[in-house]
Amino acid sequence: GRVLRPKNADAVKAAVSSLSEKHSKVLPALLAGGDLDYLRDVYPFHPALIEMLVDVTSLMQRERSALRLLYELLVVHYPSLPLGQFLPVGSAFSAIFPESGVEASKKVELMQDIHHQFYSRLAPAMNQMMKELAGEAGAEFVDERRRALNQLVKTVLLAEVSPRLKQGGLTIERLVQLNAVDVEGETFRGQVRVAETDLLALSQRVPDLQVAGNGKTALTESLLYVTGAL
Repeated sequence: GRVLRPKNADAVKAAVSSLSEKHSKVLPALLAGGDLDYLRDVYPFHPALIEMLVDVTSLMQRERSALRLLYELLVVHYPSLPLGQFLPVGSAFSAIFPESGVEASKKVELMQDIHHQFYSRLAPAMNQMMKELAGEAGAEFVDERRRALNQLVKTVLLAEVSPRLKQGGLTIERLVQLNAVDVEGETFRGQVRVAETDLLALSQRVPDLQVAGNGKTALTESLLYVTGAL
């Protein structure tokens, strides 16, 4: 209530009431142990995003509170979020780890390593992958694929500083659930299949990302090179 004030309360109520049907395939991961009322209460934030922020902001400077980051996500990073769509977990990465640098008060080396890992190693490798793919497929398709892979990789990195997010392991299926948005003409199973293909390809280019196993149950994790971080 301190962050959001609906401009059109009736439209928001209608959008929220349809959440259970619209996100039926990803509802277990969306709820993160809560119920449908909790899902409605925290909309438009993914419930797992809320839990992750509680973990991560405990490592940051005092002014970088979870509430402040929620505000920044809507006002600065996603001011035009479509009604009825969640902010997925990976969307918080840019607010926590801006390209200009991370501000941390605890586990500083770990936070800095995650920042370096993404911007210096993983992001360039993803850009190169998608540039090569653009020669084989349409640009619009590649843009969608680039955004999806970007969110998945950011979620893997966020899990390194969020025990709640990492609990039970991050399978490829769960990664997609935590970041799923409606993609016209694409099924959830199709999103999982593309995610597996792209994560495996990226892990072959950059050893920072590890994928163990096959299919939707394959586990993903990041290898961090700070002493004691593994």
